[in-house]
Amino acid sequence: MDKQKIIKALKIAKENSPKRKFEQSVDLIINFTGLDMKNPEHHPNLFVPVPHTRGKKVRVCALVGPELQSQAEEVCDETILADDFPKYNKKAAVRKLAESYDYFIAQANIMPKLATAFGKVFGVRGKMPNPKAGCVVPPNANLKPLYDKLQKTVRVQLKNDPLVQLM
Repeated sequence: MDKQKIIKALKIAKENSPKRKFEQSVDLIINFTGLDMKNPEHHPNLFVPVPHTRGKKVRVCALVGPELQSQAEEVCDETILADDFPKYNKKAAVRKLAESYDYFIAQANIMPKLATAFGKVFGVRGKMPNPKAGCVVPPNANLKPLYDKLQKTVRVQLKNDPLVQLM
């Protein structure tokens, strides 16, 4: 793909289209060829940083111990302490939590408790805090840069079709 050709084609399409009363956007669809989707090794699971935010705010929840509590409350949209994990012993509460947030940040030393309390629901939905995205942090970590990074991160995951759609 030539970057200049794509930019030129987008400019021509914009000039030839009528004036709209809403903000237009571009959808990018990438079709991968030569991948055997029956082979699990051919299923990419990546976190890709993009130069700008996605347009909508990415909601981040912190699952931390007392060491990161004050910092997480300042930075993240919600903070759940390790002591409060038993409140989420019903699957309905965990499902609601998983649907409400895009990413979960977890403190490394409480990961076993987190896996016990949330693993059955988060694991199936792909919401477990992932070290590839930097979401598993030590107890002395600075959460502000991670939160800003997650605002500009897109997950690329292929399961059945060798197709990626970005909107």
